[in-house]
Formats: sequence, structure tokens, C-alpha cells
Amino acid sequence: MYIRANRDITKLSEPFQTKVRAFLADCWENDLDIFITEAVRTKKRQEYLYASGRTRKGPIVTWTLNSVHLTGNAIDIAFQGPELYPRDLNIWHAVAGYARMHGINWGYDLWKADKPHFQEVVPAIPDPNKLIKYTMDLKFQTAVQNKLLDSIGSSLSALWNFANTKKEQDRISEIKKELLSFKD
Repeated sequence: MYIRANRDITKLSEPFQTKVRAFLADCWENDLDIFITEAVRTKKRQEYLYASGRTRKGPIVTWTLNSVHLTGNAIDIAFQGPELYPRDLNIWHAVAGYARMHGINWGYDLWKADKPHFQEVVPAIPDPNKLIKYTMDLKFQTAVQNKLLDSIGSSLSALWNFANTKKEQDRISEIKKELLSFKD
């Protein structure tokens, strides 16, 4: 069963809705006659699109079940006229320029695909499970760094013994002291 796309920008989240309105106005004022083909998606619509090319005949049209369309932070666009999706990349770049001015990311900038897709610039929210892993990785990283610094320190001590002048020895001592200041 076909599930229709929602083009209603009043259903977009704020502040994305305000950004989209300004973005559209800038495009229209500059003779870029675009319109929204899809705004907020329901979970059923996303599942319907995801099934295309997988469990239902048709091309693959999305690569995720967790689209930012679900949260009201994305739109898809097309162009009025004979070419809904122009082949000329310069036209898309012009539209994307206005999007960027309003804090909207272009799908093509993000993935080198999906030219009709524009989404809110949303800061990444770290997964707490990955933070624990990252902390452990950081401990390992610090241990490796300390071992490397010890090794370099030993090499500098050996080099100090071969220095020809007091000035060279002093410089090696300064370098060693500076390196060891990085040690945890």
C-alpha cells in the first residue's frame, strides 16, 4: 500500500522550519524555483521507502530506517519546470549555497549523493556506550604515549653522551625536559 509524502513545512521542527522558510524565500527571490517534495515522515512512510529495492520492487531510495525526516529536521526538494531534478550540478550548488546561509546541510555535501535532500545542521550527540569505550581507548593511548616518551627520553640520554659540546648537551636536556612535560 502506497504511503503519501508529507510536504507540510508547518510540521517541521523549530528552528528548522524557520530556516527552511528563509531558505525557500532566498531561492525564489533568486529565480531558483524549487518546491518541497517531502518534509516530515512517519515511521510507516520511512519503512515503506526503505522496503523499495529490498522487500518491494523498485529502486533503493533510502539507506536508513532512522532518517532525520522522522524528527522534522529534513526536507527533499525538486524544481518547477521540465526538469524536476536538473543534471546541471551548478544549479544544485546555487540552491545549496542558500541552504548553507541558513544553517542547512545539503545531502550531496554530506554523502556525495542525494541532491534533493537538505537537513538541519544537528550537532552529534555521542552514544554513552561509545564514550566509555573512548575513555578506555584514551587510557590506552596515554599509556602508549608515555612509553614512546620514555623511549625518546632514553634515546636523548644516549645522544647526550655523544654530544660534542656543552651547548649540545644543554639543548638535548631542554628537549628531553620539554618532551617529558607531555607525560601523564
